[in-house]
Amino acid sequence: ERLMDFDLEFEERRVAGQGNGHDKEQEVSTDLPCLMVLNRERSMSWILMPQTIERIKNFVLKYDTDSDPEKLAESVQVNFASGNKGVLVMVAVQRYKVVGHLLATMVGESLLGERSADILQYGHDEDVEIGPEVLRAGLGVVEEWGRRQGARNLNLLVKDHALELAYEMCYGFRRHHVQLRKAL
Repeated sequence: ERLMDFDLEFEERRVAGQGNGHDKEQEVSTDLPCLMVLNRERSMSWILMPQTIERIKNFVLKYDTDSDPEKLAESVQVNFASGNKGVLVMVAVQRYKVVGHLLATMVGESLLGERSADILQYGHDEDVEIGPEVLRAGLGVVEEWGRRQGARNLNLLVKDHALELAYEMCYGFRRHHVQLRKAL
């Protein structure tokens, strides 16, 4: 577990770019957005969690996902506080403000006996530039987290064909089934 924390901290520092001379583990005030995996052992994570919870609830409402915003928020808080390694919350931070977030969870063994990591939410503020290198590094952290949890695949839903192509071309995702829905 400590090795995983070290790797995630390394990725966060590498993506953040140049610091301003402060403690690198707590460094979130640069002009460039930096990535940070929220972890109950870090005091900065507790400070950023309320902003993150609001983003998670707003995401549910904005994209009309299948989740209840309050129940999902409560679940994320409980999993964060308990240190559940099966839930990953990563944020993009700029000047102490959460400007992007990613929520991922492990999905248990399927009938085929495989575990997978599912990215449930991802997004950033429209007025914030998060370049492809930051996205690639963030996905690298998610991939490593998934592998260490025993996942064989990383799943991601996209809202349109353009995003599907971008994730295929830039980040190595491949189309896998198409989800259909019928109201009951």
